[in-house]
Amino acid sequence: MKSLIILFIIFSFYGLKAQTSNSFVRFSGSVINNTAKELTIFNYKNYKKVFLLSENGNFSDTLKIERGYYTIRCGNEISKIFLAPGYDIKMFLDVNEFDESIQYNGIGSPINNYLAKVYLYNEKNSFDFIKEKELSTEGHYNYIINFYNGIDKLLDSNKIEDQEFVIDQKNNYDFEILYRLLDRNKKELFNQNFNSNVSSYVAKQFKKISLTDSILFKKNGIYKYLVLSYFNYGLTAKNQIVLKNFNEIKNSLIKKEVLKNIGRGISVKKQDFELYYNTLKSICSDTTLLNKYAKKYNQILKLKPGLASPSFTCKDINGKFVSLSDFKGKLVYIDLWATWCGPCKTQIPFLNELEEKYKEKNISFVSISIDKLKNIEKWKNMIKSKEMGGIQLIAENAWESEFAVALNVESIPRFVLLDQKGNIINIDAPRPSTSGVDIKTGEQTEGELNKELIQLIEKHLK
Repeated sequence: MKSLIILFIIFSFYGLKAQTSNSFVRFSGSVINNTAKELTIFNYKNYKKVFLLSENGNFSDTLKIERGYYTIRCGNEISKIFLAPGYDIKMFLDVNEFDESIQYNGIGSPINNYLAKVYLYNEKNSFDFIKEKELSTEGHYNYIINFYNGIDKLLDSNKIEDQEFVIDQKNNYDFEILYRLLDRNKKELFNQNFNSNVSSYVAKQFKKISLTDSILFKKNGIYKYLVLSYFNYGLTAKNQIVLKNFNEIKNSLIKKEVLKNIGRGISVKKQDFELYYNTLKSICSDTTLLNKYAKKYNQILKLKPGLASPSFTCKDINGKFVSLSDFKGKLVYIDLWATWCGPCKTQIPFLNELEEKYKEKNISFVSISIDKLKNIEKWKNMIKSKEMGGIQLIAENAWESEFAVALNVESIPRFVLLDQKGNIINIDAPRPSTSGVDIKTGEQTEGELNKELIQLIEKHLK
């Protein structure tokens, strides 16, 4: 269920042509109301260029740049731009009306004016995460199809002459639709008794798509996620058609990535770790890979509900040591986080709200930072600036701390719920809030306290 925000951060890199004038991009324009007095263009690979704005907001330079998507930052605002050798493009924007004001002229402008329109279309027509989740199966299908039909019409109406770009866009939209439908209906789609518009559409589209295009797999993230999701969901569902397709994969890169993705499910899909391990055993002949994930599997076996939790001893903000045993007799909700983790910080206000809700109840809220100790002052400052409640601790060895290793922590935020005896209730407990980053716009969703977590806490409070 990925969105256009994913499309915008996927880069298709092509070799630069010979050192002629067409090997470069002329990028100029005017920016008003930018108090930072600079504009930055960068990608997430290895490119960054800072333009210093003149007094009237003008900028201009010649860039040696590869074909692909880039990010523009002005103050606190960002946008995406597509550049290719030979472009001579002028950009105009008002930072105070960023998305609505951005316009392009010159060579390369049709593509970028189209991308600007897509962003506004996205804002107007996208459901937020919660509303989309509440849609019925058929309602979600109709929403997704209609949503991308609208974007396709925008693409056709902008009369873009770069057919390579147009074809890539149309292919990516096809991949995105399939990805989002797969993610939403993963359990049903690989059940042969599931019959709906969704199953018909997905079956028809997969007949058109090769699942073994190694070149596309390397350069196109949307296609890669689609392929990995197809095999992930299908193989764990023991779907015979998917198994047949997997066995027919000749490309070693794709096959290896599929196996690694299934293996990661052992760690990530905590409630289904046995399913992922048994799936991997049934399809993998690589003993080295199997041994690696067997170790993780055996480690997670020790973390089943009802078993004693691994312990911890960490320093609080005043340098005092605090251990898990200090909370015996209380329910304990543990947040593993770090100051550099955006999704972690998203949960802070809801964690504070949760603590306020249960301040008279027999439960402790413990936050353990895995920041490096050299960043301890940054950790302390964030606790104060975010007015973080609960018990604030910092692990001694970051990711390699004994508690994080014992819990097989590979990503954060990670939440753990323990009972009054220090036994495990859930080592991958629900987050405090349903909030997060909207999958279509990349913007923060408001969210609310997670009802699933509330029910879990209420069930075990004494």
